[in-house]
Amino acid sequence: NNVKAHYQSFPQPVAEFIKQECLNNIGDASSLIRATIGILITTIASKGELQMWPELLPQLCNLLNSEDYNTCEGAFGALQKICEDSSELLDSDALNRPLNVMIPKFLQFFKHCSPKIRSHAIACVNQFIMDRAQALMENIDTFIEHLFALAVDEDPEVRKNVCRALVMLLEVRIDRLIPHMHSIIQVGPAAPLPPSPGCMQGMVPYLPELIPHLIRCLSDKKALVRSIACWTLSRYAHWVVSQPPDMYLKPLMTELLKRILDSNKRVQEAACSAFATLEEEACTELVPYLSFILDTLVFAFGKYQHKNLLILYDAIGTLADSVGHHLNQPEYIQKLMPPLIQKWNELKDEDKDLFPLLECLSSVATALQSGFLPYCEPVYQRCVTLVQKTLAQAMMYNQHPEQYEAPDKDFMIVALDLLSGLAEGLGCHVEQLVARSNIMTLLFQCMQDTMPEVRQSSFALLGDLTKACFVHVKPC
Repeated sequence: NNVKAHYQSFPQPVAEFIKQECLNNIGDASSLIRATIGILITTIASKGELQMWPELLPQLCNLLNSEDYNTCEGAFGALQKICEDSSELLDSDALNRPLNVMIPKFLQFFKHCSPKIRSHAIACVNQFIMDRAQALMENIDTFIEHLFALAVDEDPEVRKNVCRALVMLLEVRIDRLIPHMHSIIQVGPAAPLPPSPGCMQGMVPYLPELIPHLIRCLSDKKALVRSIACWTLSRYAHWVVSQPPDMYLKPLMTELLKRILDSNKRVQEAACSAFATLEEEACTELVPYLSFILDTLVFAFGKYQHKNLLILYDAIGTLADSVGHHLNQPEYIQKLMPPLIQKWNELKDEDKDLFPLLECLSSVATALQSGFLPYCEPVYQRCVTLVQKTLAQAMMYNQHPEQYEAPDKDFMIVALDLLSGLAEGLGCHVEQLVARSNIMTLLFQCMQDTMPEVRQSSFALLGDLTKACFVHVKPC
């Protein structure tokens, strides 16, 4: 917890000592200490330190070759946590695409004599299926062959990870699975797979019986069953909402909220995504349950780690879009805004985790309307700063491309979109903020940007400002 809260303020020698000791003790005889060191490593890595710790991944991959079981297992445990929390970064040029080495390395361990190591290896590779990581796609046939070799493994945890892989591969690379369909039917997980849209209509007569069964599956002792039940139920959200609320909506919502706080990360992810789908379908049907929903989502802030936090932002933004002005109640604002503002203050201007948070705040600001007033000034100022910084970086890059990097204009796009949300939500109250800033000058520059998405967001903001405070638009 100390490292999580204060790592970036540690003196450099202290930080270096912690990192070195983590690697020195990754093979401790105690499984609890190995797991704790793994959490410590991934906590440091998630603080943006993966780029600042270039020796970490090569050393962990090298430790996998150790003949000492504890060292191999400890290194794999840490790598699995890093893969879970930093999957996108591992497949990026920022780190010179380490997956090109890591994926083939992981595949070698599918045949390891220890079931724990086999399980770690599959779990690591599984993190990159949904994003179609290039290094995995280049080894996809080897991956699938290895999976089927392990489909009848004696270890239940290995079989669970094989099933997780197959469920995801059915969604992203069914073309590669078709030759193996007979084997898939034999393996099959212990829960119904999510239906394809084409067979939905044929399922309708069975739903009154099936939905209660699936809701019961949300409490199954097996995490994989709970996870697949979440995904499956999300496909039937439209039908659930079309029935009397007490019949299916209320019990489904209650159980999904429990699963959002599940102890298993994959169940959390599935439940949070399924709940966002339910929100889109249910809209104002959720208003009577807002207090209960917000209690759960806010509690999840303290429980979730990096990857699932991004899904949580989406669920909160979707809730705001779905219930609109019904969210503008002092009780709800007091629950929701403090954790959002805390995350907002923790993130640096260069942190890409700002994107989903800015999108979430845009929806919240629009829904809260005048209820967002106490929080609007720092949010507004930071958005203007993000736009200004990006424009300045673009100018420097255009003048001296050999000296400066091209800016990531997504920062500017999401900032413009949040300013639109503020203008729409606050209405005439945004006038004072506009008056005290140079946003109109910046907006004029943005509307001439070479990137279509920047121009689109700029003109959308111009429209919202025209409605909210025409007095500042008119002179332009």
